[in-house]
Amino acid sequence: MKGMRAQRGPAEHFRGRVAAFVDTLQWHGRNSFAGAELAAASPQTAVARRAALRRLQKQGRIFRPLPRHDFFVIVPSEYHLAGAPPCLQYLDALMQYLGVPTYYVGLLTAVQLYPVAMEVAGPGASGEVQVMVPKQLRSIQLGAERIHFFTKSSAAAAAVQWLELPRGAVRIGTPETTAVDLMTYVDGVGGLNPVVAALAALHRLMEPQALRAVLEREADIAVAQRLGCLLDIVASQTLTQPLANWLQGRHPRIRSLDVHAPDMDKDLHDRWRLRINTRFGGSTWTEPQSAGYVRR
Repeated sequence: MKGMRAQRGPAEHFRGRVAAFVDTLQWHGRNSFAGAELAAASPQTAVARRAALRRLQKQGRIFRPLPRHDFFVIVPSEYHLAGAPPCLQYLDALMQYLGVPTYYVGLLTAVQLYPVAMEVAGPGASGEVQVMVPKQLRSIQLGAERIHFFTKSSAAAAAVQWLELPRGAVRIGTPETTAVDLMTYVDGVGGLNPVVAALAALHRLMEPQALRAVLEREADIAVAQRLGCLLDIVASQTLTQPLANWLQGRHPRIRSLDVHAPDMDKDLHDRWRLRINTRFGGSTWTEPQSAGYVRR
């Protein structure tokens, strides 16, 4: 009838309900939600909810990082052109959804997130986010970003801390945990050169006893030898002395600093029981200032 207000259909009405649900979450500081959460808040059918969610996706209001999963990211207005916010902003919620709450941001990504280490080059420039997890997970491509998961069976017991971001927060390895992981996964981060560059910045945040505690928990003698040697290049013996004391009682065998380079019998770092068989940054090996470096 002329002059009467047109009635909204059920689908149109629910699209407004879903948009209001998203707005409410964002108002309360949330940046993501699961499909089950929306279902619990709405009496509508699954078909109607999916239709409303597809509409919001086309509008760029939400982003679905995993096509086969009902996990949705709320896209703030400043990221509409990019299509999604940086994955670190919703990483914690994603890992909780995937059932891996004991993840933590590690390796070169962690180094870049520490204020003193912002100048360190690493995977961030190429869009790779490096995450430690206790079980094997396939990498996830998120537009221009890629989450690279590194399997570490002891990740749940690792020393971590929370890092507050402009939106959200993530678990991140402590400086000492990050240093040990860098040496453990040296091949995964591009070799010894980026590890040395990262340690040059990271050592300023590290505590000697905390470093020893991490290595005692990991109980990897070879990693302790190589990490101690590299830290002697960029830091003082104040940082590495507790580690050297710990190693001395375990009588480590002689190893090569670089497992991929040929051995050189003439140079031995006696303090760490390592053959110095590599170069850094295209330059010859710089003799550490610490005691124990001998020519053979």
